[in-house]
Amino acid sequence: MKVRISRIALICIGLIFMGLVLPSQSFAFDYGKHLAGLWKFDEGSGKKTKDDSGNKLTGELEGDCKWVDGKFGKAIEFDGETGFVAIP
Repeated sequence: MKVRISRIALICIGLIFMGLVLPSQSFAFDYGKHLAGLWKFDEGSGKKTKDDSGNKLTGELEGDCKWVDGKFGKAIEFDGETGFVAIP
């Protein structure tokens, strides 16, 4: 009896896994058509940050923010009060 219950439990777990994981891969969202802007903030210097989406929405650093070494290359450090990136 225990073996039968274990098999049923394994089958149920397998079906749940397939139901959750497999459909998510087949319905991948295409961000290319709907992307408004993509700013990586990896320039490392200057007061502007490039829009990599192709929409030419260059951001401009405002207030108290500075370029620092980030986890993956360069990054922007904001002061938490006045620093921000202005996007047109």
